[in-house]
Amino acid sequence: MDLQNHLGETTSKKLIDEVTLDPNANIDMAALRDNNLGGSASQQLKTLEDAILLARGNLERAIDVNEGTQELYDANYASELELTGARLDVQRYQIQMESSVEELKLYKLYNFPKQTKQFLSDYNEAKRELDRTFAKTRSQLAQALARHESTEASFKLQKDKLTKLERMIAACTIRAPSAGIVIYGSSADWWQKRGDPIEVGDSVHKGQKIFTIPNSDVMGVELRVHESSVNMVKPGQKSTITVEAYPDIALQGKVFKVAPLPDPPHGWFDPSVKVYTTQITIDGAHDILKPGMSAKVEVLIEQLKNVLIVPIQVVANREGKKSAMLQPRRVQNSVRYKPVRLTTPTSILSATWKPESKCC
Repeated sequence: MDLQNHLGETTSKKLIDEVTLDPNANIDMAALRDNNLGGSASQQLKTLEDAILLARGNLERAIDVNEGTQELYDANYASELELTGARLDVQRYQIQMESSVEELKLYKLYNFPKQTKQFLSDYNEAKRELDRTFAKTRSQLAQALARHESTEASFKLQKDKLTKLERMIAACTIRAPSAGIVIYGSSADWWQKRGDPIEVGDSVHKGQKIFTIPNSDVMGVELRVHESSVNMVKPGQKSTITVEAYPDIALQGKVFKVAPLPDPPHGWFDPSVKVYTTQITIDGAHDILKPGMSAKVEVLIEQLKNVLIVPIQVVANREGKKSAMLQPRRVQNSVRYKPVRLTTPTSILSATWKPESKCC
């Protein structure tokens, strides 16, 4: 650095240590010059001192020459011109020596301190610039580390996302657990098929039924029973099933399950109408049955024996009860009323009715 070149390594280090301990301390320039000064300042001082020594030597020689010329002149061996030249030489070397001494004095008093302070100021400014650069570099390093951590975290998230997507893509291959006919999960449910159909490119959610493989050995029918009749339908009741595709074939089955709660309202259905999903199992295996077929179901609610079936037109309200009017055969003008149980579209007389009576 310039300060070290100016003062030398030892002196510059000592000066820097003093300024570091006390930045406001006064610098003793005389002590710097006299204490192992090195560098360009030492060379400049030596050059100025050598110039003084040279000028002093020339002056002393000129004085000797002038004295010798004066003696020769007094003895008429030298001319006045030679004496004048010798005197001028003395004056010239005298001026040269005084100029060298003054130049050395000015360097010690002004130029050396000025250059030293300037180089010291440049050193301090360079040091501050180094500190600023270090702080800036440290800030940039911290930012780079933060960006590195952020990028690494983002990379990890993207890698995890890629792994998850690869796992999801692998899971998109659905393998059937057994052989059979694959159908859409909404094929058997018209409302689901209409409201949430399964289509190519459609999104699916967790728990959604996409495909099913029905067991052709155990087939069944799903129907909806109106709330006015649901209490008459019980599990285990026998049923007759007729598939619309084969109306001449009657299949036998039984009620498997009746939903405990009504179905939620669908589309344009009256929300006040309550229906209950009921499952009917079909006895045996039938190759003609395919999933999604429409069928008609007749459930045997109750089997009555020894009863009389009459048209609904002969039933009337009598004292708050549904009754049929009876006329005994022996008494032509005697009319009696008998309570009956109603079904649709006929009325069934009570099983306690006696054959000797007939309905009017």
